[in-house]
Amino acid sequence: MKIEILPDLIFYRYDGYNRITADEYVCVRETPCSYWIVPKFYISAKPRLIRKNAERSYAYPTKLEALVSFLHRKRWQIIHLERQLANAKQAQHMANRGQVDEEAVWVPLDTEFIDLK
Repeated sequence: MKIEILPDLIFYRYDGYNRITADEYVCVRETPCSYWIVPKFYISAKPRLIRKNAERSYAYPTKLEALVSFLHRKRWQIIHLERQLANAKQAQHMANRGQVDEEAVWVPLDTEFIDLK
């Protein structure tokens, strides 16, 4: 099956950890309300739907919009990780001081429960 690419519609998404890259996506189908995009160098991938005029999107028509989205995603990632780190430090501090709930029961994930009815 041959996939037809709409050449004028290129979308961008920044991603990365050690190295930030601008991934390019091409449009393979356009509807009145959305675009169907695939990675530029992996045309046989499953198309991803992105909505026109959406506030947030997976990929954007300009590199500037994609960069703003990347910075926004990383800002939220930092907020969530800082919260997790604070919770872990608090739990470690409480455990070091002996503030452990002795009545709490830990149940292994592979435990099979029997019906006592």
